[in-house]
Amino acid sequence: MLYFNNEQASKDLLDRFYSCILGVSMDKIENNLDKAKELYIKKRGDRMKLFDIDGKNLNYIEQKCKQYKPGFIVIDQIDALVPAKDRENVLKYGELYGRLRKLSHKYAPLIGCTQAKLGGMVAAGSEVRQEWISGVSAHGSNVDKQANTDITMGIGRSNNFPDRCNFTIDRMKGSSKTGRFIGKLVPELSQIIDVGE
Repeated sequence: MLYFNNEQASKDLLDRFYSCILGVSMDKIENNLDKAKELYIKKRGDRMKLFDIDGKNLNYIEQKCKQYKPGFIVIDQIDALVPAKDRENVLKYGELYGRLRKLSHKYAPLIGCTQAKLGGMVAAGSEVRQEWISGVSAHGSNVDKQANTDITMGIGRSNNFPDRCNFTIDRMKGSSKTGRFIGKLVPELSQIIDVGE
């Protein structure tokens, strides 16, 4: 698996992976990093390559895919691959997502992360969260992202229960089915536990 990180420092992300997979608090991970890495590899294998892509573009990702021939690709934060000067141009997102679709067909299934419109709020300047975020809630697009995506998963936050996340899974191609479930945040273990709907 190739994991392209554009969201936070890779060291912090690895610590969260270790915490989640091992079921151990971040404090314990940070105090025993070598042991955490050893246990993580013993449990999950050493099959992931993690790359920081801040300031990089899709050509860099394509180069790494060609080099490593992954079985799976994750890109966390796709939209940041659009140059800052072009981020108000929705057509640039369509171009990017079209190229990513081709990349996934050539190399491996791809999961990419994006943001919701208005940061997940119901209106600009609102303090009220959009609790259920669907595929049409994607930032920067009403059509192009969805046209180049097979499945979307939206993560909304409960207004009444701060430890709850609401997951919506939309199939954008074929039968257009939607699934939903509610998860409970366990931040000290970097986990979300399914609590139903």
